[in-house]
Amino acid sequence: MGVWNIPNTLTITRIIIIPVFITSIVYKRYDYALYLFIFAALSDMFDGLLARLRNQKTALGTFLDPLADKLLMSAAFISFLSISELGILSSTLWQINFFLSRLSSFFPFMTGYLNGSL
Repeated sequence: MGVWNIPNTLTITRIIIIPVFITSIVYKRYDYALYLFIFAALSDMFDGLLARLRNQKTALGTFLDPLADKLLMSAAFISFLSISELGILSSTLWQINFFLSRLSSFFPFMTGYLNGSL
């Protein structure tokens, strides 16, 4: 089975829309950012569902799906820090720091998984 299937295409699309999501926040188009985030959430749900139902699980999808999730959430958290209109308090910095530290622990795990050591 090839790696170019519908679930992997949805995952790659989710990665590609991250810069558009950030740009919409920077230019204060929060409605577009919301639509993109909802699309990303739904595509995350559907790519996993399709991969299981159609038996289209691939090593690339296994690696890219959690990576796309982490990248989107990191982009959202960091972008929201720059928005003063939302009234985000500095107390949320520890939450973002916690999330980003969990992101850094993700990469050694995936490297070990792809190398077959886990």
